[in-house]
Amino acid sequence: MMLQTFRGRTLEEARRAAQAAFGPDAVILTTREVPRAGIAGLFGGAEVEIAAAPAEREREREREPPPRARPVFTDAAYAMNDRLHEGDLSTLRTEVRQELRSIQGVMARSSAVPSSVESELSALRAAVDRLAEPELPHTGAVAKIIRDLGLEGKAAQLLFKALKDAKGAALNERVRDAVADLVRVAPWPLASAGPGLIALVGPPGVGKTATAAKLAAHARLEQNRSVTFISCDGFRVGAFAQIERFAELLGAGLEVANDPAELRRKIEAADADLVIVDTAGTLRGGDGGPESALGGLATRPLRVRPGATARTRDVLLCLPAALRAVDADRLAKDFASVSPTALVVTKIDETSSPVGLIHGSVASRLPVSVLCFGPRVPEDVAPAITGAILDHLLPRGASRQRAAS
Repeated sequence: MMLQTFRGRTLEEARRAAQAAFGPDAVILTTREVPRAGIAGLFGGAEVEIAAAPAEREREREREPPPRARPVFTDAAYAMNDRLHEGDLSTLRTEVRQELRSIQGVMARSSAVPSSVESELSALRAAVDRLAEPELPHTGAVAKIIRDLGLEGKAAQLLFKALKDAKGAALNERVRDAVADLVRVAPWPLASAGPGLIALVGPPGVGKTATAAKLAAHARLEQNRSVTFISCDGFRVGAFAQIERFAELLGAGLEVANDPAELRRKIEAADADLVIVDTAGTLRGGDGGPESALGGLATRPLRVRPGATARTRDVLLCLPAALRAVDADRLAKDFASVSPTALVVTKIDETSSPVGLIHGSVASRLPVSVLCFGPRVPEDVAPAITGAILDHLLPRGASRQRAAS
């Protein structure tokens, strides 16, 4: 309890002094008269002394923790919040993107910024883009086609935009034309007869080693070209043994690269007509693995022996046919540092709707070069042809049924 004494010539004067200190609800506990000092014992008298304390609620308030400080927002933040609730998402997205670019510019000039912050900013930018996407209608023939395909995100928005005015019997062909515009094709990587380099990158388990074997078998059996495999996959149990077995069956050479410099040396030293690089799939934004050397091949051409022809270069990003849009966006960013030139879409036989063909193309902005649709070597691989892609995605009977429903 906070107790204090006050004096005055009268009781009222002492009470006013207590109230001035503790407020009008001050509690007076004791009252007494005390002698007042004079000069040399003369002119003395008496004063009133009281003992007072704050009211109970004041003391309770003193024991309460101080209130939390409310966050202070700038006028711009309040305005942005108001526009968000008012639905002005397009303007909001533009302003947030500008702010993100400014922050990334500052980060680019500072070597002390952790990569995790850059990842968070990229995720924030993707979230802002998704926030600004208009909601697709739930009814209608076009909406049903998009749902049946399993299209998501930006790919779904692009297809709906291309088909929003399509109606009736013409819708069937319009769907195929619109999908053909979204999924471009690139030349077959074995089309050139000269010296070539094919590097396969992508997430673990997507079928890179099997694709390497299928391409090597075509080169050996159909084109009579010599082949050398270079394996960068020293992580997965049995991975080297698998490609070693393929090399033995095909009469191909086999080398191992454990770092970027070694991979480049092995590529430049190879005598074979075709060099096929099989990677581990652990690359994340250029982490220094052997395959990180692939990104520099476009700006630093490979050395060749005098009189030899320079190798063509194909860095193929392998993606599964059942790939979702969010995963396609992530993988396109993860492997952008190796500068892929085209896509390989694998495991088409394992899904009834190989929507990864569209999601992968839209996310990476790369054409599709190779289609893989089974485990057999070398049968289950083919060049990417627009008609074949459309038949996998939209079998003509199924597309008519979807549009008519």
